Amino acid sequence: NTVGSSLCGGQWAISLSLLGVACIASVQLDIIGLSSACKACSSRWRSTLQLLRQAEAFALLPNCIFYGAAMTACEKSGQWFPALRILVTPQVHPDVVNFNAAISA
Repeated sequence: NTVGSSLCGGQWAISLSLLGVACIASVQLDIIGLSSACKACSSRWRSTLQLLRQAEAFALLPNCIFYGAAMTACEKSGQWFPALRILVTPQVHPDVVNFNAAISA
């Protein structure tokens, strides 16, 4: 997964660009590609929330890695309210890491 390989260097711009190209080319997106992009955007909370909305728009069920990455991005940016909103999402089954991210935000 090319989006996933750009994750290694935290290259969020490349990950988001690749997702944009995939959408234009009508490539079927999956939760793994979106999760990888979400992790690459770990310091960009607005981008991770946009990716979360994209997953929902494509009827993809975000996994714990996806939600965790989004909460971590909120934590790093001091955005406690979006982190809390993710934490109470019915699909999220929070663990200690998720609670810590919400508390730290």
